[in-house]
Amino acid sequence: MHGCLVLGDKIEATHDVLTGLAEVPLALFKGTEAIESGKGENALGGPIEVLAHLVSLLSDADQLQGGELVTTGTLTDAWPVFPGEQWSAGFGGIMDTELSVRFT
Repeated sequence: MHGCLVLGDKIEATHDVLTGLAEVPLALFKGTEAIESGKGENALGGPIEVLAHLVSLLSDADQLQGGELVTTGTLTDAWPVFPGEQWSAGFGGIMDTELSVRFT
């Protein structure tokens, strides 16, 4: 699903969070149909590795600024979405939560 970006509450970047992000499992559903599963490590080994890679590509004059939002990749393939569909995702591990969106 690649229809929107949903931001949740900020969480503290503790050692457990930072080391656990690569292990976060995800189950993706379209309605009640299981579409795909993934893990945080699917994008270059994990979101911390993606961020480190991005920083290594930036020049001294073009650094990230406080408050900027960086998306670090997807845990599954991007799927097309259409009006009327409901998609949901269940996350495990340190991100034990669910997300559901309906496209209009």
